[in-house]
Amino acid sequence: MTELDDKIARRRKELERYPPGDTAQAMALSNLAISLGVKFLETDDIVDIEEAFALHQSALDLRPAGHSN
Repeated sequence: MTELDDKIARRRKELERYPPGDTAQAMALSNLAISLGVKFLETDDIVDIEEAFALHQSALDLRPAGHSN
């Protein structure tokens, strides 16, 4: 396992600390998405970037309505 794969595994485990829909989960989702984006840049594996996009969308969905930043 590479260092990046290890980081991704740790970030996946971090997500388990939050119940579904918890707004604090947004940061963990974003962190995992960023790591998957980095992995995509290294491997060109489309699955990684597709998951990263989905995770970013999930993080955005957790933001309170009207929150612009």
